[in-house]
Amino acid sequence: MNNINNIPKIRFPEFKDKWERKKLGKLAKFSKGKGISRSDISENGSLECIRYGELYTT
Repeated sequence: MNNINNIPKIRFPEFKDKWERKKLGKLAKFSKGKGISRSDISENGSLECIRYGELYTT
């Protein structure tokens, strides 16, 4: 990474801006320990949900 410009040397062409460091809590809401069954999730729902098991399978 080029520390002077905060731009990585290799990147996808559609990304032009400098990198920013952000805490994940500022980007998303985490509900650790809140069980959400597969039947409670809608593909077209208003909230995005990533279940732990899907991190490795989807």
